[in-house]
Amino acid sequence: MNLRLKLVVLLLLSAFLLSVPTIDGSSSGKHNQANQGCTCHQNGGAITPTHNFPSTYNPGQAYSISINLNNGTQSFNGGFNVLVNKGQLSNPSSNAQINSQGNSATHSASNSLGWTFDWVGPTPGSGAVTVHIAVLQADASGTNSGDAWSTLQLTINEFQPPNDPPVAYDLNITPSPEAPSTSDLTLTYQYADPNMDAESGTLIHWYKNNTQIPGLDGMMTISSIYTSAGDTWKVEVTPSDGTDFGQTEVTSEVTIVDIDSDNDGVFDSEDAFPNDPNESQDSDNDGVG
Repeated sequence: MNLRLKLVVLLLLSAFLLSVPTIDGSSSGKHNQANQGCTCHQNGGAITPTHNFPSTYNPGQAYSISINLNNGTQSFNGGFNVLVNKGQLSNPSSNAQINSQGNSATHSASNSLGWTFDWVGPTPGSGAVTVHIAVLQADASGTNSGDAWSTLQLTINEFQPPNDPPVAYDLNITPSPEAPSTSDLTLTYQYADPNMDAESGTLIHWYKNNTQIPGLDGMMTISSIYTSAGDTWKVEVTPSDGTDFGQTEVTSEVTIVDIDSDNDGVFDSEDAFPNDPNESQDSDNDGVG
């Protein structure tokens, strides 16, 4: 083929390509593109997506979603894509469509600037949902120039119902209201939570003569080695469900009383031989009464 013929063929091919109208490959929608944007089009900017996705979702609840745009031109040609990583999209308007996975919605024709569909929140415990939105407004010139597009990413948190604090009730120390100096002290109480939450982190503080004894915190029973005749004891209980603390409750006071173990008429606190009814004094401290 000589040079002249080659030039003729090239000119004819160029003329043919120029005669073919520009094809907009996304006029009937494009899925799974919202996180990247409408990159097939030049972006003139100046538009912003609008939506009514909730800020928090209830698992399994259906939400009617509308997608629109602001600050565009007078053209009514455009498109969109919404991509969600959790939940299901369904029930698109006549100018929209949903993919088979139910996670992407896009336009089905290019002559609209508003679209609707439903989104159903995911199952309980799914956590935060990420939504990507892309909108496009075209100038209807048949080319990819003179257009404007914008993207938006949002996070929808799972709704957490407010927590109700637990309660502690029916507090008692046994024995009560008096306890022998040789007896251990045991705390009992009832726990209840409106949300059926298990008890976790409840605070228990023991007080001797109205002074907190930190070394006994959290104990349900304290040994008699910590008590002496004449002491008064009480316990504070602040119930917790691991999230919130309830109101602090306090037991009635228990008085520690002396006893006469050998029934010789002398209290143990004054009896040098509390288990020997025949002796009670050791004047010279030699261990012999």
